[in-house]
Amino acid sequence: MNMREGEGPSSRMDKFRSIKREREERERAGERKREKLVNTEEKGRIEQMCVCEEREREREREGVNEKHIGERVERGKREGTERERNERNKEDRETDSVREGRDREKEERMRVERETKEGKERKKAHIHECN
Repeated sequence: MNMREGEGPSSRMDKFRSIKREREERERAGERKREKLVNTEEKGRIEQMCVCEEREREREREGVNEKHIGERVERGKREGTERERNERNKEDRETDSVREGRDREKEERMRVERETKEGKERKKAHIHECN
């Protein structure tokens, strides 16, 4: 590891802690630093907003707001049951297609066996006629 003077592991950690402390103080004070702006496309229009605002909107969209926690749980339950229903339907479709495939294979085998049996009988009949 390449270390310059005054940049030992402890001084790096001190810098990290001070940056973290400053950030926490800014958040507590309600300041939103608008260094990084994010382009978001919502309902066809593009807006520029602070990263904090973007995260907040994402949380709202996901239903993470504390006042909507009950609704979020309900939505989670609904989505869970919908997901399970979709998975069951998918499994049913897969089993139907597998079943159809097996049926087709069985019919094909039976047809081949029948044709082979009929061919053997014809051959026997021909041999008997020739003798």
